[in-house]
Amino acid sequence: MANSLRSDRGIRVACCLAAMLSLTFSTALAENSPYQLHRWNNRWSIASLAVAPDGQAVVASHLAVVTGWDVANQPTWEQEIGDEFSSTTAMAMRADGALVAAATDDCELHVWVRSDPRLHVVYTDLDECPLSLAFSPDGHRLAAGCEDGAIRLCDASNWLVDGRLSMGTARPTRSIDLRSGEIKAIAFSPDGKHLVATTKGTTKVIEVASGKVVAELVSTGPALDFSRDGRRLFAGNSVIDTSNWRPIFHLDYPFTITSAVFSPNVVWLATTGNDNRVVFWHAQTGQRLAAIRAHDDVATAVAMNSAGSAVFTGSEDGTLASWDAQRILQERPLEEPFDKLAKAAAAFDCWRLAADWTTGVLQVSDKNRHPGALKLAAERASRLKITLPELPADSKGPNVGLVFSEGPKLAAQLKERYGETAAELFATCMLLRVFQDYYDPTNPKMAGFKEHALPGLREALVDKFGGAPQMLDPLVAALDAGGTLAGAKVRITFKQLIREVDVYLEAQDQSKSAAK
Repeated sequence: MANSLRSDRGIRVACCLAAMLSLTFSTALAENSPYQLHRWNNRWSIASLAVAPDGQAVVASHLAVVTGWDVANQPTWEQEIGDEFSSTTAMAMRADGALVAAATDDCELHVWVRSDPRLHVVYTDLDECPLSLAFSPDGHRLAAGCEDGAIRLCDASNWLVDGRLSMGTARPTRSIDLRSGEIKAIAFSPDGKHLVATTKGTTKVIEVASGKVVAELVSTGPALDFSRDGRRLFAGNSVIDTSNWRPIFHLDYPFTITSAVFSPNVVWLATTGNDNRVVFWHAQTGQRLAAIRAHDDVATAVAMNSAGSAVFTGSEDGTLASWDAQRILQERPLEEPFDKLAKAAAAFDCWRLAADWTTGVLQVSDKNRHPGALKLAAERASRLKITLPELPADSKGPNVGLVFSEGPKLAAQLKERYGETAAELFATCMLLRVFQDYYDPTNPKMAGFKEHALPGLREALVDKFGGAPQMLDPLVAALDAGGTLAGAKVRITFKQLIREVDVYLEAQDQSKSAAK
């Protein structure tokens, strides 16, 4: 195993994956971005985000806490909307920023005055759990899209009068049953005449006065936003003409778009997605203008200040960030580290085969124990028409040596059938899984990692996978620091990179499948 690990070929492939591992030091990269204005640590993953007219960012955490952040990196208020067993399901802010509403998975609706969260009312008599909330532009209605497929409309016109908060009329006054599954997103048109509601695979346009569905659109995700002039709607991954409710164009992007917002002048729009990035698009043509890796995990939400000069993003990694939109649109950075990665037949299956097989082998303790990961690997190998090697009868775990001795045999089969890129992806994933658990800078067998692996890593990142070489700099810094802390950082980096490549390859695979 030691010889295999030290071999030039193994080192080159290891660099390849390690090189990509540097990508996952994204916290440092994101925080040092010249386009970032501020970054806040919200402690808990962010479910939704809104920006008030005065510029305050309001975020709802998954753990039933809503927080208002000012530009000095300080929370100005914090509102708990449930107990330790609750989760936030939705949040909305009235257009004037005066009221905030949030719902929890125990069917509670909370409403409070943003400037004074002590003015807080809880309404518990809801029939179903709201998964999405939206105030009408005039603030007179609150729409709740629920898990039973119905939209419940509440009269909110008298909730805040003369500084007094009352929700005596919080009981829904109308219900529009779409009968199409959970309503994951909901939005009012700027004139208040229409509601759009997204369920699985579909966005429906409803006439508020009659409750009739006037249009039905194919939707690929939960992102919804009307342009300020009401002439455009973003739904899923498409820009819609609201005069006829027909798509103008679809964004050419393989990832799931989680949230979107138009600029005030409807010249550009910003989106977030499960690739951790915030992306800027031309709102009239769909041209991608800029892309920035904003977070270490799924970017769940995007919002904009009233002037359109700053874009805010929230993430499952628990951070909130604001970005200089003007500078981004002037300089147009495109951070696409994996633009060449998936250009191989069955690339995603080869990657997943390595993930399942390596994990399974590392977990095997004896001939009678074959974990579920190995069964998944066997099924995937069968589809790829690849033969898995037999495990020795006296296998004892963890079997790092077995991974390094048998892995090259699998890579050779994949190269012959699917090409070099597929084989390199398999080897990359295999090594990532091992290094994630076993990398230790104090181990003599890995002492030459920096000298022997990093140069090849840098070359592979640029030439083979289209990445940016400066992404390796944080890894170099960690290795220079040495000690056990550096080892922990490198292992975390490998783990994050696995997810980064996995999401990218899965998106490419889905995109190719949809095109067939």
